[in-house]
Amino acid sequence: MNPIETKVTRVNDPDVLYFGPGVNNGTAAITNGTLYVPSGKTVYVAGGGLLDAQVVFQNISNSAIKGRGILAAKSSGAVLIESSSNITVEDVVILNPNGYAVTAGMSQGINILGIRPFSSKGNGDGIFMRNSDDNIALYQHRWAYYGDSSNITVQNSALWADYAHPINIGTHGNTPHPEVMDGVTIRNIDILNHHEPQIGYQGCIAINAGDGNLIQNVHIENIRVEDFQLGQLVNFRVMYNTKYNTSPGRGIRNVVVKDLIYEGTHASPSLLLGYDRQRPITNITFVNLQINGKMIDDNMKKPSWYSSADFVPLFANEHVHNLSFVSN
Repeated sequence: MNPIETKVTRVNDPDVLYFGPGVNNGTAAITNGTLYVPSGKTVYVAGGGLLDAQVVFQNISNSAIKGRGILAAKSSGAVLIESSSNITVEDVVILNPNGYAVTAGMSQGINILGIRPFSSKGNGDGIFMRNSDDNIALYQHRWAYYGDSSNITVQNSALWADYAHPINIGTHGNTPHPEVMDGVTIRNIDILNHHEPQIGYQGCIAINAGDGNLIQNVHIENIRVEDFQLGQLVNFRVMYNTKYNTSPGRGIRNVVVKDLIYEGTHASPSLLLGYDRQRPITNITFVNLQINGKMIDDNMKKPSWYSSADFVPLFANEHVHNLSFVSN
C-alpha cells in the first residue's frame, strides 16, 4: 500500500505535465498514442486519472512519471526508457499493457518505485506485480540496446507470475561481442505465485545465462516464497535455448542467496546446471535456506550418502563447482 501523498503537485507547475481525473485530462501532447517526455519534466497522473498512452523517455535526463492514477497503453508497453539518465517511475498503476510494463535500455540512474503493473498478455513483463510473463527481467543486449550492465537493485516488491518467472536474469545478450552483468542485488521480495508448465521456463528465481553472457556478483537476500502452483524454487543455468539464444552463456559465478524461505509442497526439484567445462557455474552459496521450517546446512544431520541439496530438493550437475549451504 502506498503511503498518503504529502507533497502536493501543482497543476500550474511549468515543470509538470499534469493529467487530472478522467481520460487523458491534460494539456501535454499525445502523438499516435505516445507521450514523449522532455528533459527536466515530470508527468503526473492524479488519482482518478487514466493516461491512455505509452510514456517515452528518450535521450533525456532528470525526468519522471509519478502519481496515483492509471497508465493504460493499449498498443504498446507502458513506459520506455532509452539512452537516458536519472529517470524515475513512481507509484502509477499500469493496466494491461500490450508489451513490457517498463523497458529500460542503455540508461543509468533509473529508479522504479511503488508501481503496480497488472497484465494478461504475453510479454507483459513488469513493485506489486501480477504479470502474464516474467515479473522482473534483467537482460543484456536486445534489439538496439548494447553494453554491459552493473549495479542493479530490485527490492521491496511483491511478485505474482501467471506464467514464466517472478525473477529472470540473463537470457538475452550479444553473441558476437559477449557482455557482462556485474553486481545485481535482489532483496526483501515476496513471491506470491509461480505457475509455469514448461520445465525450461521454471524457477521463481532464475539466473539463465545465454548468448555469451557472464553473470557475476549476484546477492539475493530476504526472499519469502509462498506455496506457488507449478515450477521450481531456483533455476540457475548456463544455457543455450535455441528458441531465444544464438549461443550458450559464458558462466554464472559468485552468487549468494541469503535468508530464502519457502513454505509449500508444490515445488519441483530446483536445478543448477553448468553448460560444459568452459562454461561452468561457480561459487554459489546459500545462507540460511529454509524449506518448510528446516534449515539446509552442509553440517546438518543426514545419512552420509546424502547431499545437502537433496533436502531442498536441488540437483546440481558436474559443471557446478563450490556449491555450499551454510547457516549463521
